[in-house]
Amino acid sequence: MVVALAATIATYFTKLLKGEDREGYLNAIKDEHKSFIDKDVYSVLNEDQLNGKKTIPIKVILNKKTDSNGQLLKYKARFVCQGFRQIPGVDFDPFEITSSVCRLETLRLLIAIPTILNLDIEQYDVSTAFLNSVIKKDVVVKPPKDLLKILGLKENQYWKLKKTVQ
Repeated sequence: MVVALAATIATYFTKLLKGEDREGYLNAIKDEHKSFIDKDVYSVLNEDQLNGKKTIPIKVILNKKTDSNGQLLKYKARFVCQGFRQIPGVDFDPFEITSSVCRLETLRLLIAIPTILNLDIEQYDVSTAFLNSVIKKDVVVKPPKDLLKILGLKENQYWKLKKTVQ
């Protein structure tokens, strides 16, 4: 169940952090940032280091993961870039955009073979899988002030991304 899509950080993000789920969301936010640090996703820039580069705002999306009975499994936080603010041909080459996914026929084959051979199929989740792809162009993002405050980071900092973010 999606709790907030964070249309404006001050309205939703701050409201959620004042509610009864505050500690769960705070821990989820810190875990997401730890993933960014562990995967070396960004380097910090100050305003004077921007050199006129366009910055993209980051939003924080907070979710509650529940099981089929509605029982809370965990709190989840994601930092997402507002890539829709980029201009094709100016900020990125639209012909270089790819998303590696397998064809449906390949997936069916991967399921059919073990089924025919009466083998077990297992499913895995790769945590923070999207943080593994290296960015070739300079992308600078601006985290929300409230996020920086929660993480105990300097207020006026920007992040130069080294890897992709959702």
